[in-house]
Amino acid sequence: MSTSGIEHICPTYTDDFVSPIVRYVIAYDIASPIRLRRVARLLERRAIRTQKSVFLFDGPEVSLIQLLDELAVLINVKEDVVQAWPLGTVKPEKIVVRGTPAVITPAAAVLHDQELIFVKGRGI
Repeated sequence: MSTSGIEHICPTYTDDFVSPIVRYVIAYDIASPIRLRRVARLLERRAIRTQKSVFLFDGPEVSLIQLLDELAVLINVKEDVVQAWPLGTVKPEKIVVRGTPAVITPAAAVLHDQELIFVKGRGI
């Protein structure tokens, strides 16, 4: 169990193993407006906002776990929730939409070895 009170399992990666970059949907439900702003600000720096409380995050699982651990210290684990779901390697042109989607530029942001890399493209 981590010091934040949230239990997770993180695989151990060796130097010869390259962790795959995966796209995740991160969403939150935060009871306090102050905590909500703090969570939103952190996610805005590390992921791409698609809706008010929904973000896209591209990175290896270990980076997602680190991000969730950073968020866990900002929330009240008894009242709030931050969740992430893997989407895999879905290409933006494969996403099916009804209505007017947010135009996201860049097409992707990748956090790798503490470096944020923006990928050019059409966006979604």
